[in-house]
Amino acid sequence: MFENLRIGEIARTVVRQVLEAGISDAELNNLRNPDYCKQYLGLNVPMLIPYEGETVKRYYVEPVNVNGENYLLTNDWYETSVNNDRPKLLEWLQSQEKNVLRINVSSAEAAESIKNSHAKIKLVTLNDTPDENTLTKIVDAIRAETNARIVLNLVHTDIKELPDCTGNEGGLFRNCKYFGGLGLPKCFEADLSIMDFENCPNLMMLTANNKKYVSFDCVLYSDGGKTLYMCPQGRKNIEIPEGITKILEYAFAGCKNLSEITYLGTTTQWFSINKEENWDEWITPNVIHCSDADIVFKNKQKDEN
Repeated sequence: MFENLRIGEIARTVVRQVLEAGISDAELNNLRNPDYCKQYLGLNVPMLIPYEGETVKRYYVEPVNVNGENYLLTNDWYETSVNNDRPKLLEWLQSQEKNVLRINVSSAEAAESIKNSHAKIKLVTLNDTPDENTLTKIVDAIRAETNARIVLNLVHTDIKELPDCTGNEGGLFRNCKYFGGLGLPKCFEADLSIMDFENCPNLMMLTANNKKYVSFDCVLYSDGGKTLYMCPQGRKNIEIPEGITKILEYAFAGCKNLSEITYLGTTTQWFSINKEENWDEWITPNVIHCSDADIVFKNKQKDEN
């Protein structure tokens, strides 16, 4: 699922989840070693440095907790013809296979596969289309998880909409506290609701490429990529592409930990975006990083405090 993501998207979502799930002390020392990171990851700086309460150039603002300690994760990744860190980063992720389980299973086997694996991250790809009852059982297995992050990839299914659970106890993935991501199929055509993902604090990835939604930085956009539709609740930093024209009121619902927003356009373009009322109710970054300058960020939460 993540092989089609840009390298920055992989770092902000998959790598962060792998690190937060825990790595060996020896590997942690490697990722703090600049020589190791240069040789095996192609980086010009260590992947991780200790977090000392301040921002550091070439590192994401929000710290990542690794083995009980806070570190800053580098954002200094490149994917060009002359400097391509992608192959080495994917190799590193494959080296973490003890903690990362990738399974391609039938929908009938998926729930048991989730229950029986002890991996800390489970990337589950369904290779057929489940009926509503089977999909609900799969989600129940995800909801029962108390340790591992689970990413569910529906790309190879014919699911056009999620089952309507709002009349019962909420949306389909409600209270899936270790749910890490969802990949939508080409044929998906229904409206998604914030209720579908209520109380999913570790949700990092929502990916799609269909008529209804496209994704950029694992965030969903509608209207052909013009409208920022839904940001996963677990995200701590995101990039917003140049050229969007609208941000919906509930686009950042539940994103309590989102502390860093980078907009790839200019400040003038940012101010021209149509932002629905209360769009920023859930988030508290200090600035919006634009291509030409930073914008000091204020919202109702901060004003009330």
